[in-house]
Amino acid sequence: MLKYKKFMKEACMTEGQNCLKDYIFEHCKEFDLKWHQELYGEELPETLYFATIYHATATSSMTLSWILSDMNVEVEEMARMITQMRSIGMEKLFEKAGENPYEIRKSTN
Repeated sequence: MLKYKKFMKEACMTEGQNCLKDYIFEHCKEFDLKWHQELYGEELPETLYFATIYHATATSSMTLSWILSDMNVEVEEMARMITQMRSIGMEKLFEKAGENPYEIRKSTN
């Protein structure tokens, strides 16, 4: 991520054909919907569908803000914050699937 920091910031500020910002939003939404569908196994309930879109949009916004602020937080910390934010409320929605995919497990090291 840090290697392409300058490119990513410029691409996120670009409008039109090469706008990374637009791609990030659409990619995250489509990826999460497919992933959650696979984890859930059957058609996503409406609440999980909308929660998935909500979290994908929130994650994209956090990532975009992070990129535009020159990645002022460590990559690992950003990933942890996003995972923690996404876990809120998802444990109940994923009960039927058996586990919350965003649960942060403590390391045994």
